[in-house]
Amino acid sequence: MLSRRGALRSILFGLIAILLAAAPVARAQSSGTWTIEGVVTNGSGQPLQGAIVYLKNTQTSNILTYISEKNGSFIFSYAPAGVDYSIWVAYKGKKGDTKSISSFDNRKTIHIDLRVK
Repeated sequence: MLSRRGALRSILFGLIAILLAAAPVARAQSSGTWTIEGVVTNGSGQPLQGAIVYLKNTQTSNILTYISEKNGSFIFSYAPAGVDYSIWVAYKGKKGDTKSISSFDNRKTIHIDLRVK
């Protein structure tokens, strides 16, 4: 039978082992970058050049913008991974729906198409 001191030592050792095992997993989820890309289209599905795409970090409220290319494409390279984002588009006074990107998404490249109504 373990003494009280020995039992506490065993519990403490077990807790330290669990924390050390979980640390790399937590760091992996919050490190690295994402590429967030997609295409902006109008209500008819035609690509829109010159639409403004907004990417908002919901943790810091920082917003990045991108003006869509001739083929409607946009890309945010090197967005910090492991963060929740909101993304939306505006074009000539019209706004599309806001979409969310979860901090738990494990893809390196996230493709989201946006439509202006």
